[in-house]
Amino acid sequence: MAHAITGALYDKTGAAYFLDHEHNGTAYVRPLVKTIMQTSNYCGDDFSEEEDFEPADYLVAMDRGALFDTPPIAAINEDVAAKRAELDALKSEAAKATREINSDRFAAEQALWSAQRQLDEWMKKHRVMTDLGRLLDGQVLYPLSVRENSYHRSRDIPRIPKMDNAKYLAIHSGNFEKGQKWVCENYSRDNYGTPFRFFGTEEERAAVIREEFDATCQDFRKAPNFDTTGYTSTTNLHYGTLMEWVKTHPDLSIPDDIKAAKAENDAELVRQRKAQLAAELAQIEATN
Repeated sequence: MAHAITGALYDKTGAAYFLDHEHNGTAYVRPLVKTIMQTSNYCGDDFSEEEDFEPADYLVAMDRGALFDTPPIAAINEDVAAKRAELDALKSEAAKATREINSDRFAAEQALWSAQRQLDEWMKKHRVMTDLGRLLDGQVLYPLSVRENSYHRSRDIPRIPKMDNAKYLAIHSGNFEKGQKWVCENYSRDNYGTPFRFFGTEEERAAVIREEFDATCQDFRKAPNFDTTGYTSTTNLHYGTLMEWVKTHPDLSIPDDIKAAKAENDAELVRQRKAQLAAELAQIEATN
C-alpha cells in the first residue's frame, strides 16, 4: 500500500486487511479491496478519480502475529538488513577462504620453485653422475670436448673425442679425520687426458659447436686478423683459425661479413703489392 489506511492491518507483503474479530491468536480479517470512484463536472466534459478501500465480503483466517498495525516497511527493511548482513558475512568468509587458498597456493608454488631450483643445481653440479646413469641404462650419448684456448683466450675448436681408454668418472677420497669430503671431477677425460662432456642428441651437440663458433667469430670481429698461416691457428685467432673450424666441422661456414672483410683486405694487399712492384720497376728503368 502507498499509505496507511485507518483501522487496517498489514501482512509482510504490504497487503491490507480489516479486522473483523480474533480468537485464540487467530485473526479473522477481510481483505481491503481497492475501489475507484469517478466523478464528472457539471458539464460532463471532465472526469476525476478517487481511490478508496473497502472490506471484502468474505473472511480470511490469519495468524495475528503476522499482522502489523502499520505498513511493514520497517519489518521488511529489518529482514533486508539481516539478509544483507548474512550475505556480507558469507562474502567475508569466501574472501577469507580465497586468501587462504591463494596463500597456500603461493607457498606451494614457492616450495615447488625452490625444489626445482635445487634439482636444477644438483643436475648441473653432478651432471657426470646423471650421464653415468644414462650410460648404464644403455642410452647412446654424444661426447664433445669444449674449452677456452689458453693462448688467444677465445674458444678452442671443439673436438669429438674417441672413447678408447676414456676415463669417465674419477672420485678422489678425502681426509675424513680433517673433515674433507669425497671429490668428483666435473668432466670426464679421454685418452689424451682432455676433459669432455656428453650430450643427449647429435643436434644438441651440434648446437653447442655452433654457439662456440659464433662466440669465436664475435671475438674475431673485435680484432680482425686475416692471416691464414696454418701452424699458428691453434695459438692465434685469425682467419686461418676460422678456416680450421670449418674444416673440422663442415656444417659450419664463415659468416658473410667476415668473408667480405677478408676479400677487401686481400684486394688492398693486391693494390699495395702492385704499387710496390710498379715503384720497383720504375726504379729499375730509371737506373738503365
